[in-house]
Amino acid sequence: MTHRNLTLAERKLGPIISESFNLKLDHIQEYVFNENINGYLIKKGKHPILKLEILFPAGRTFESKKVVAKACASLMKDGTKKFSSHQIAEKFDYYGASLHVPEQTDHISVIFYSLKPYFSALIPIVKEILRLATFPEEELNIYKKNQIQKLALDTSKNEIVAYREFTGLLYRQDHPYGYNTSKELIEGLERKDLADHYQRHMVSNGAKVILSGDIDDEIISIVSGLLADIPQKTSLAASYLFPEKFENHAGEIFQIKGKQKNQAAIKLGGRTIQRNHADFPGLYILNTILGGYFGSRLNLNLREDKGYTYGVYSSLDAHKYSAYFMTSVECSPKNVQKCLGLISDEIKKLQDEPIPLPELQMVKNYLNGYLLAAMDGPLNTSDLVKSIVADDLPLTFFDTLVNKIQTIEAGELQSLAQNYLKMEDWTTVIVS
Repeated sequence: MTHRNLTLAERKLGPIISESFNLKLDHIQEYVFNENINGYLIKKGKHPILKLEILFPAGRTFESKKVVAKACASLMKDGTKKFSSHQIAEKFDYYGASLHVPEQTDHISVIFYSLKPYFSALIPIVKEILRLATFPEEELNIYKKNQIQKLALDTSKNEIVAYREFTGLLYRQDHPYGYNTSKELIEGLERKDLADHYQRHMVSNGAKVILSGDIDDEIISIVSGLLADIPQKTSLAASYLFPEKFENHAGEIFQIKGKQKNQAAIKLGGRTIQRNHADFPGLYILNTILGGYFGSRLNLNLREDKGYTYGVYSSLDAHKYSAYFMTSVECSPKNVQKCLGLISDEIKKLQDEPIPLPELQMVKNYLNGYLLAAMDGPLNTSDLVKSIVADDLPLTFFDTLVNKIQTIEAGELQSLAQNYLKMEDWTTVIVS
């Protein structure tokens, strides 16, 4: 093979943008396990690897006591009637497998990775964790101590304090999306609280299953057997009714003293449309242009041009029952007002001026590449599917998003900016 050095002229040329790609989830098979649990099969990939994820509607929104969902998820695999936490960890390590149980506001997920030859050998332990977790008192005490230490560290950081205050103002401190973890809440946890949450909510009603990798009929049969042992109970509703209106802090600015005196953290934004709204795909693209990737307008202005910050971004944070738009920046306290002014300028430009075609095409190319990466292999694809079905959206939501990326024009984005980026309706939190 011969190698040719690029000429100086060639070095200035970017790679050719390919438009030959397939952004479709047509290889996903919807499947019903045991006639009552909705599942999704992703038969993709050449390696003998499997990933099983079970989503239970058991997060914060289903709590009868604050912070219990996260504690329940964290301690589920720390002891069952047959196995200690050490035995469980040792068994998974021996087979090169892993098990994670994260809590995700609206859900608790049980995520199991394994090589195919050892999948069936580990299923009995997964079944124990799903059915017979014991939440040992000793493990709970260790968890509480660690969480209190982590909380002390987190609340010493202005960025985290700003986020906690911001979400508390948007949703109130009595709301699952708004309350903040405290030392008192952690100390108040008891073993019976975790056991009660586990018994009430880790049930098959409302659960969803995503199975990906080297799947065959035998693997499907093994998973069906596992799911058959999960109890069926009357599905419990979310613990909090989600009103359309919350306390209004439109246009208000909250300034808080933080422990980091040389760093200010700013959060500004407000509640917005959810993912089932027809305008959400367009708003997602608009957010990318404003502050959703490294080449965004906010990053190019505040970081690359002015040098006011190492980190500025905007985000659409969508939960199952609500969503909010947030702009975030950390900067020197002396530059707070300058940063707020520049953010306002960039939003006003989006409202007043059509986005130039080259910039819009660049963002479309970026998003196409981002979604292609999200579909690279069965394990990544399973995360993509989860992000859709966890909120009870159909898989066609992905097709709608892809189509909007291909077809959206500058005029529609300008209209979306005028309708949804209204800074006069936003809440601002500054911690310095």
